[in-house]
Amino acid sequence: MTVTSGADDAWLADFAALVHGLIARQPRSAGVGALLSSLNMARNAEEELAVDDACHVVEYFGMSLSRAQYASLAELADRVGQADSLEEIDLKPFVAD
Repeated sequence: MTVTSGADDAWLADFAALVHGLIARQPRSAGVGALLSSLNMARNAEEELAVDDACHVVEYFGMSLSRAQYASLAELADRVGQADSLEEIDLKPFVAD
């Protein structure tokens, strides 16, 4: 990923907001720790892995996400060239209003 430091900071802030929003939606989910690991990946400049991991966490633990959260995840994935993660892992069954 080739972006400026400011863009990295903005992406990380958006990803952190998404992760914390997912956790707030289901704070007792077994997937909370795994989502925090995804966030740590992002903090260590592993954005592509973080997006892919977050998608797998949602799927594996059956975590629900709002339409806005799904759209945010798709946008974040696209910004780091990982849009295919959402195509490979069908998260639409986990989208709830």
